[in-house]
Amino acid sequence: MKFYNHCMPLSLHVGPFSYLEESFVSSLKTTPPGVGRRVAVVTASQRMAERLQRLLATERGLSLFNLRFYTLHTLALDVLRFGGGPLPTVINDELFHERVVEHILMSEDRMDPARARALAGAYRSTLRDLVEAGVAGSAIREHFSELEFSGKEKLDRLMDMADTYRARLDQWNVAGSADVARRAAIAVETDPSLLSTYDEFLYYGFYDLNGAQSDFFRAVAQSAPVTLFFPCVKGSAGWAFAERFLDVNIPWGGARVHSGGAPGASVLGPSSDRIFDPGFVTERVPENTHILNVSGERDEIWRVAKEILTMREGPKPVDWDHMGVVARGVENYSGLVHEIFSAHGIPFTLSDGGPLLAKPAARFALNLARVRGQGHARDVLVDVLSSPLLRADIFTPLAVREARAYLLQAGPRAGFSHLNSPAAQKIPALNELYCRMVGSADGSADTEGAARGEPTQTPFATSGNGWWTHRFWKPWIRCRRFLIH
Repeated sequence: MKFYNHCMPLSLHVGPFSYLEESFVSSLKTTPPGVGRRVAVVTASQRMAERLQRLLATERGLSLFNLRFYTLHTLALDVLRFGGGPLPTVINDELFHERVVEHILMSEDRMDPARARALAGAYRSTLRDLVEAGVAGSAIREHFSELEFSGKEKLDRLMDMADTYRARLDQWNVAGSADVARRAAIAVETDPSLLSTYDEFLYYGFYDLNGAQSDFFRAVAQSAPVTLFFPCVKGSAGWAFAERFLDVNIPWGGARVHSGGAPGASVLGPSSDRIFDPGFVTERVPENTHILNVSGERDEIWRVAKEILTMREGPKPVDWDHMGVVARGVENYSGLVHEIFSAHGIPFTLSDGGPLLAKPAARFALNLARVRGQGHARDVLVDVLSSPLLRADIFTPLAVREARAYLLQAGPRAGFSHLNSPAAQKIPALNELYCRMVGSADGSADTEGAARGEPTQTPFATSGNGWWTHRFWKPWIRCRRFLIH
């Protein structure tokens, strides 16, 4: 069993992600994990963990042993698992928590059911903020019980509700992600040996933590060697805000700080100086730009219609064909545009019909292009099998349901690379899909034809007779014969 000195020194690397990646690789090369040395990498998301894995294994060609990747949430779960107690059932679904709050409002506050249901969402949002901030009702009462201020009774009732809410979840052994982090922090503070499985923790890419997560980080940093890779350029315009975040959330006093990147470097360029300078006076809006305040989507379209009619007035009216309306998305506006523009006599056309990826064919083409490039991404493969464009005579509804059920049970990494496994080949639709994507229609791989640059048949086609390709597929794939026309 390993024993750590209390309040272990923190090593801090600050800089842009390009610098952090180099520092991350260098750190693992200098003291590589291996037999007798285990290292945990903790990232903000699974996507970031996968990026680091590609960096190490594919781009740098490193083979490392005893290196484990976590997110903050999965590390907290592992700590609780090492503690030997019963793991909580993690439920983040807002509807579940709103129903819990609704029941508390009716049972504890004797609130009318209709009113409790209407207010449950607002109360739940407040309680979630309290849990994520790590605010405990007992601490509020201890430090502020003697203070008198307006609204103190409401605050006391809210704290009582928060205590009841937490007690109800603890009784059922149910927790949200913030509760898991809070429990893990308490567990590490009580028994630091829970971290003894690892010799070092590398925290990578964090720029924001809620209260429960920062408590968990502090507990780990005070009990084990920790290196933090923090994405901000020291000396840049945003460094003052990052430094405040570090002061509040990270125990970096006395830390060994390594910085990289030119001071002031930012992907925002000179705009970052304006964003982070509270004394900056904004320039006047150019004369050809008008900013209008509106209330709601209907008011937006109504004001746009009025502006269009204004542009049509005067001695030099703007031609209809020379005017356009640009929106971030048209899903919520299409009905209003028809109604309001027609009422104002404005000719229009919604030529795009909505986002491109909202069209099944475009979505299917994108997923098809991703399948082999993201060999371990199950969701892309499930989307392909869920497309309405698959020919029913090749992929029957029953076979597709069986394939999707198998993939969902196989786990999130059961992507295209998993299809050649013995278990997957027993599923007719998956075997058919795999054979047609890597070989000929009868299941035999046409490697010689592929080497000659001849097209390989697949179970997908377009309504036209064109060809298309993707950089992961060699040679071009002709998409004609096996999709619905």
